[in-house]
Amino acid sequence: SDLGDRELYRIAELSRAAERTFEAKLETATEEIAKAFHHITLLMNVQMGICSEIVRGQLWAAQVEEQLSGKLTLLRGLHEPVQNRFNNVRDRFNLRAGESCLDFGEKQCIMDAIKLFKEKLIGEITNAVQVAADMNRIKRTYPFDELLTDIQNSAESIVNAGSKLLSETAEIEHELKSSRMVSIVKLRICENYFDLLDQHVQEIPTMIDLKQKHINKNCPRTV
Repeated sequence: SDLGDRELYRIAELSRAAERTFEAKLETATEEIAKAFHHITLLMNVQMGICSEIVRGQLWAAQVEEQLSGKLTLLRGLHEPVQNRFNNVRDRFNLRAGESCLDFGEKQCIMDAIKLFKEKLIGEITNAVQVAADMNRIKRTYPFDELLTDIQNSAESIVNAGSKLLSETAEIEHELKSSRMVSIVKLRICENYFDLLDQHVQEIPTMIDLKQKHINKNCPRTV
C-alpha cells in the first residue's frame, strides 16, 4: 500500500541521513586524530632534537675537556726530562767547581751534558708555544675565554722562563767552546732561571682546579 511504501521510504531516508552523519563525524574524528598525531610527532621530533643537542653538547664538552686536560698533563710531563738533564749539567759543574781549568775529556763531558739538556729544554719550550697558540685559536671559536686564557698564560710563562734559561745556557756553551774555564757564576744564573721555570710548571693548574675556579667566579655568593 501507499502508506507502507511511504513508511519504508521514510525509514530508508532516516537510515541514509544517519549514515551520512556518521560518515561526517568519522571523517572529522579521523582528521582530528591525524592532526593530533602530527602534533605529537612534531613535539617528539623537537624533544628528540633537543635531547640530541644536549647529548652532542655533553659529548663535545667532554671531548674538549679531555683535550685540554691532555695538554696540561703534557706541559707538566715534559718538564721532568728537562729537570733531570739540568741536574746532570749542574752536577758536572759542581764536581769541577774547585778547578780553574778542564782537560779535553772533562770539557767534552760538560758540553755533551749541556747539549742533551738544551734538546729537552727546546722540546719543552716548543710544546708550550704550541699549547699557547692552540688556546688562542680555540678562544676565537668557543666561549671558554677565561679558562683557556689561564691555560694560555701557564704555557706562555713556561715559554718566557724557558727561553731565558736557554739563552743563558747557550752563553755558557759558547764560552766553553773557546775556553776550558768553568763559569760557576753563569751556572748560578742558570739555576735561578731554572727555579723560575720549575715554579711555573708547578703552578700549572689541573682541569679540576680550573673548573672549580671559574664555577666559584661565576656563581654569586650568598650571605
